[in-house]
Amino acid sequence: MFEVIGERINTTLKKVKAAVIDRDAEYIKADIKKLEACGASYIDINAGARIGHEKEDMAWLLEIIQEVTELPLCLDSPYPEVLEMAYAMVNTRAATTTA
Repeated sequence: MFEVIGERINTTLKKVKAAVIDRDAEYIKADIKKLEACGASYIDINAGARIGHEKEDMAWLLEIIQEVTELPLCLDSPYPEVLEMAYAMVNTRAATTTA
């Protein structure tokens, strides 16, 4: 058996990055619903593409995403301070990946 990790919430993707910059919560929420509909078991969150904004972007994404899903989250960052902040915000069990 395997787990499906939804990896579309990644600021390296043009539309996701634009949604994060514009704080377009509805775009992010719709993407989460699509990932769930496709069978995702986990949601990966990567906010690292905007250098200098990762921590605030990760916090915003976590708030928005947890409004619409109870799936466990994979917090994707190479920075311990971002992961520590994110872990403190997570309402469900989280997994960690690092680049």
